[in-house]
Amino acid sequence: MKKDITELFSFVDDFCQQYDLHVQKNLLPQCRKPTREPGLQISEIISIILLFHYSPAKNFKYFYTSYLQQYQSEFPMIPSYCRFVALQQRCLGHFHALLTILCAVAKQTGINYVDSTYIPVCHNKRTNKHKTFKGLAELGKSSMGWFFGLKLHLIINDKGELLNAKLTPGNTDDRKPLRQMSDKLTGLLFGDKGYISQSLFNTLILD
Repeated sequence: MKKDITELFSFVDDFCQQYDLHVQKNLLPQCRKPTREPGLQISEIISIILLFHYSPAKNFKYFYTSYLQQYQSEFPMIPSYCRFVALQQRCLGHFHALLTILCAVAKQTGINYVDSTYIPVCHNKRTNKHKTFKGLAELGKSSMGWFFGLKLHLIINDKGELLNAKLTPGNTDDRKPLRQMSDKLTGLLFGDKGYISQSLFNTLILD
């Protein structure tokens, strides 16, 4: 079913405008400009990516080639699937800034939850040939078995608002990034047995 994305796009577009103004005022101008200007604005690209996570689609390619066709009037200049995949990297700075801001404005309720999930970057049989995340991805083990990739660590409050996020190699102990991620938190922090450590408990309770 098609959803009204007016509010979503307005929020993203307003943020992108402010972000671009900030970059223009505080950073040096780029010496090299893109040789091919996309038909979509950055705000449109981000809106499509966020819409995917709101949609019932589990596969991005299916979402883009099928589900997204309902929004042809909202995105009349939509490119091919392969071109869009290449354009996504232009949004990295915007996404990082948006994530940082949303974490900063989230309410401190005193009740926090921490957990991690694995993000495989390739099949285990291709770990020796994988090059895209060379030096970043590592072989790790989760409750589902071995994987080669990264770990995403998240802290949320009891309202489901994101408080902090961090990416680490797949072989990183869940307790290792927790100290830095929780340095501004107050109240209680709940996690599974992967976070149990007497030394970590003593460090956090004294802060």
